[in-house]
Amino acid sequence: MNPFAAIIDRFSENGEATGGPYECRGCGETYPVEYHVCPTCGGYSVESDYEPVAGFHDDSTG
Repeated sequence: MNPFAAIIDRFSENGEATGGPYECRGCGETYPVEYHVCPTCGGYSVESDYEPVAGFHDDSTG
């Protein structure tokens, strides 16, 4: 998931947090926190595609 899309997805029109960057691979439900077991379907694949370190590039070292 795109990191900016994850931020936008977490807020609804009235400013309340909804959904999140963590998605159950079994039922598709989203959560703002990572669960080891999905509260909706009991699946064990609640994961996020967000990788903040993958796009980091440090130009200061020369």
